[in-house]
Order: sequence, then C-alpha cells, then structure tokens
Amino acid sequence: MSYAVDNVLDEIAIGMKVLRDTTKGIPDVGGIRASHERARKAVGALVVALEDVRSKISDS
Repeated sequence: MSYAVDNVLDEIAIGMKVLRDTTKGIPDVGGIRASHERARKAVGALVVALEDVRSKISDS
C-alpha cells in the first residue's frame, strides 16, 4: 500500500510541475488562472492527505 501511495505522490508531483508550467504567462481571461489556482490547491490538499495516509501506513 505504501508503494502505491508513493507512486501516486510521484505522479502528482509531475502533474503539479506541468500545472505550474502551464500557468506561466497566462492572462486572467475568463477565469483561466483562477481555475488553475483552484486545481493547484485541490491537488495540494490531496498530497497532504496522501502523505497522512503514508505516515499512518508506516506507523502500522
């Protein structure tokens, strides 16, 4: 299970880099930047939750 969580966290890290790269230079037209920011925050919350799961698995 911990291996699966590690893999998910690695994939999310890659996705976050792509997300950050795609927002560079985007004007806030039609709320595009706001949508990217909401997605970034949601993914960040997911990472925190998965880190918590990983620590609980490690403690078991």
